[in-house]
Amino acid sequence: MAHELETERLILSQLTIKDFNNFENLITNSDVIRYCFDPLSPAEVWDSFESRIKAWDTRQSQWLALSVHQKGSNEFVGITGFRNTSNQKEIEVGFMFLPKYQGKGFATESLQAALSYAVFLDYETVVANVTEPNVSSAKVLEKCGFKQSGSHAKGIIISGSVYTSLSYLFKKRTIT
Repeated sequence: MAHELETERLILSQLTIKDFNNFENLITNSDVIRYCFDPLSPAEVWDSFESRIKAWDTRQSQWLALSVHQKGSNEFVGITGFRNTSNQKEIEVGFMFLPKYQGKGFATESLQAALSYAVFLDYETVVANVTEPNVSSAKVLEKCGFKQSGSHAKGIIISGSVYTSLSYLFKKRTIT
């Protein structure tokens, strides 16, 4: 089953092999990943990509990664998606956008579409995690109705820096 969503300004479609170059450019961009994870080797980039283009299975903890493109121009702007957790009624969301498209509301718009799709698929709870200095991502989550539910001091080490991990929670009843 192909997964495709549409918003006022965006088309979100399930990642395919043709998206590799865009994916690689995104997750190797130091500005994009600085608060997410350490730089990846070429093999790790490929492994990460390959795990996201498999047929999505609601019984597995794998990503439904959606390539996000602007309507009209079809320009790649980023990726939004979710994966199952160990609780069958819960998913974890994630999103990454190229710096040129950050601050334009694309992350919020795409995340709202993904949340609506999650409701359609009958998920009840959505979780997200960000590092404390990632204020922009935290604001996107809050705009979409997430509430901070916890923190773990010194929870994440990225490129030798130690960050607090912030947990966010979103319940189905808050999705409109």
